[in-house]
Amino acid sequence: PVDPESVRRFAAGAKAVADLRHPHIASVVDHGQTADGMLWVATELLEGRTLRQILEDDGALEATRALWLVSDALRAVQEAHDLGLVHGGLQPDTLFVTVTEEGEEIVKLLDFGIAGYHGGPNIQSLSPDERAIRHGLDLVQLPTYRAPEQLLGATEQASDQYALGAILYHMLMGRPPFDTVDVAHLTAQILHDPVPPFAAARSDLMLPVFLERAIQRALTRRPADRFASARDMRHALR
Repeated sequence: PVDPESVRRFAAGAKAVADLRHPHIASVVDHGQTADGMLWVATELLEGRTLRQILEDDGALEATRALWLVSDALRAVQEAHDLGLVHGGLQPDTLFVTVTEEGEEIVKLLDFGIAGYHGGPNIQSLSPDERAIRHGLDLVQLPTYRAPEQLLGATEQASDQYALGAILYHMLMGRPPFDTVDVAHLTAQILHDPVPPFAAARSDLMLPVFLERAIQRALTRRPADRFASARDMRHALR
């Protein structure tokens, strides 16, 4: 069974996310625990595709489309950050793209149920159950979009910036900044290697210099060297 402290944190996190009312965050409609101890969250029903599916189907996206989608995500992240929440697990699977009646694509962020309060417990202070859950997720998911500090056991608001920078890089280049299925190699690259410039990833593509600079800043290793906020990052990408 899940220990009481994990249940308490789960319920507090689910309530905090349920209180988020933002057009680019999937609404949490209910949460609870089954008779056998499983924790669950129910979100609004959405129609569309995850960004992962779009990248697999369409390949690299045009800059205008990519910037439109990441701008939606940054608006949502800023709203969460203003309330003291951090997603901490952004990746193409957690950006859900749906289409309005007017034919406009919009992003809904998923899985904010794993969010934590900024300045709250890091990996070292989690309960054994919570560590096991996160460790299990890490075993089946490559840390492709994880910030360097997360690989060292800390998550903060700037970690969401890094993830969205890596996701935007992937949308434009057709591949993430560091692209290997070897976990040890990938971790070493994120921690130590410079982000490949656009020209090295796609020599056929000409993009504005300001765009590459903004992405490179979001992907700097030190959180303090990134943008002051998700809002500032969004403005830099205009």
